[in-house]
Amino acid sequence: MARVGVIDLGSNSLKLLVADGAELATARRATGDVRRFPARGSRLEPEAIEAAVSAVEALLGQAREAGAERVAVVGTAA
Repeated sequence: MARVGVIDLGSNSLKLLVADGAELATARRATGDVRRFPARGSRLEPEAIEAAVSAVEALLGQAREAGAERVAVVGTAA
């Protein structure tokens, strides 16, 4: 089975899981803390978007270093 990765985009953090196929044997876990929603409202500020993009790029790099052949990026909501 292939090694795959998932990056979960939450409102305050980004999480990475890299696992081996159907067994889901964990190869790597990581978290990127990014506060994307400012306290003064729900509008995304350009700086927050840039920080989130940088964090996703870093986690994608970690997934590739861990040998992930495919990586899915998903968003979650509370």
